[in-house]
Amino acid sequence: MEANSWASDKLFSSKSNDWSTPDWLVSMVEEEYGPIELDVSASDSNNKSLVYFTEDDDTIGNGYDWRTMYKRKLRDLRMVSELRGNIWCNPPYGRDIGKWMEMCVHESFEPRFYVRRAGTYKDVFCLVFARTDTKWFHEWVVPYAHKVFFIKARLQFTNADGRTGPAPAPSMLVHYNGSNADPCKFATISKDGFHDPHND
Repeated sequence: MEANSWASDKLFSSKSNDWSTPDWLVSMVEEEYGPIELDVSASDSNNKSLVYFTEDDDTIGNGYDWRTMYKRKLRDLRMVSELRGNIWCNPPYGRDIGKWMEMCVHESFEPRFYVRRAGTYKDVFCLVFARTDTKWFHEWVVPYAHKVFFIKARLQFTNADGRTGPAPAPSMLVHYNGSNADPCKFATISKDGFHDPHND
């Protein structure tokens, strides 16, 4: 987060970035869009896929080369594959959020990173606070996102020490699908499911 005006609770301070994304949200995304195969902002105790990047991987300091990092992880796991599933990103609550969004855009629009068969695209889903007043929202979300889902009610996160509490601000799920041919669409999501007025 660019300023810690919403970080009155130490659970969500910029010094405590290891929050676990609610499982119901991840399950809902996978049910609707297919499996998540890479979590780019995770930890050993908090990850949403078999292959994931941690703080030690310096995800936003590798020249945007997630493809090479992914293949290195596969070798470490003695796996041989190409990325065919979706990418999940729940970036740290801190000042680098703009860099994370820029990277999600870069990777979503980078064709060399994916195996694209039968017209399928490997999507990037990024869970962040709904900071529609920020520079990064207008620079990296509005021009490039396929869809933005505003999440009804405050999400409940759990941090590394097991504490659970509501997020101090509204959240949104940004969906990049490698194309900005159409204007960004806005919808909502809750535990009851997706509500997309464009499809109703």
